[in-house]
Amino acid sequence: CCYFHMHAKMEVLWVEEGELLFYVSGIPHNLKVGDLLLINPFEPHSGAILESCQCAAYRVVQIDLSMLRNFPSSYLQTLAERVMSGMWFYPNIPTMEQRKHLQKLIISLFSESKKAQDELILLSDALRFLAVLGSPRLGSHEVQNERSREFIQKTVLYIQSRDAENLTLSEVAKKFSYNKAYFSTLFKQHFHMTFTEFCLRYKIENAKEYIRGGCYNLTEVCNRSGFNHYTYFYRKFKELSGLTPSEYVEQCKRNK
Repeated sequence: CCYFHMHAKMEVLWVEEGELLFYVSGIPHNLKVGDLLLINPFEPHSGAILESCQCAAYRVVQIDLSMLRNFPSSYLQTLAERVMSGMWFYPNIPTMEQRKHLQKLIISLFSESKKAQDELILLSDALRFLAVLGSPRLGSHEVQNERSREFIQKTVLYIQSRDAENLTLSEVAKKFSYNKAYFSTLFKQHFHMTFTEFCLRYKIENAKEYIRGGCYNLTEVCNRSGFNHYTYFYRKFKELSGLTPSEYVEQCKRNK
């Protein structure tokens, strides 16, 4: 259901139907109906529907902790910085008590009519989730882990800042003062795929988000996602998602 990837936002996933197998930082999590999975910022993860299951359905809420950096609270600013840096983290599997409250929050988010542009509403939602999760734990301080996390973070954030549009391996390597060949090796070591593969999957995920938003036609989605030719966009979208862009549009309409 999703390829190996990572992002700056924290993610809460709730299974409503079927069974899923998610890997988070290499650790498998077998998820059944009612289970929740929490993914911290920059934790690499991927997921698949189990072969014994014909279909699965789950809801995902993403929490942008960077919103807290400008909040008038030193604790919230510190929490945002340290969770995003990996110094603090939340367990991937919430407790039974947390799961009960998180499910109620997710239901309210999907049932209430809200404007995505309203920052106060988005901020209040994020704070409600953090209140349920409580205090995060102290992360690892091993030097090698910190270096790996720093490489992943700065690379992903730079790709996101450019939306992966027309980015080249040479450009990113130069940005971080690496030799192109060495950066390519480092990238594959940390992301388990080539730079080109990562950018392609990133752009397809962006395209899906634009389609789910329902504000753009497919030609606009293609352009906004960083693709120069619709034929190439169509082929890669189907290759990576199993559906054509039009089929994905119809699926999103049915799921609303």
